Amino acid sequence: MDEIYSKYDELYSNKRFDGISEKIKNLGRNLTNLQAEGQEMQNVISLRETKGIKTTVKNYNRLLKNNKEQVKNLKVQNDLLKMQ
Repeated sequence: MDEIYSKYDELYSNKRFDGISEKIKNLGRNLTNLQAEGQEMQNVISLRETKGIKTTVKNYNRLLKNNKEQVKNLKVQNDLLKMQ
């Protein structure tokens, strides 16, 4: 995610507005991957609970971290879209 913010900062600091669409596409691909990972984590949690196995705090923390990454990604995409 730091890579996303560094690209974002570079775009603002250098006032380079060309290639914004490509950056948004890359962020979209990254978001799709994050969503797939998040869904897989949720499936693991659901499966564990279905089997009566306690879900650990670590499982929920990973899911929470993934969700925060998705929100950051969407914020950057939104900011880039506003620049177009």
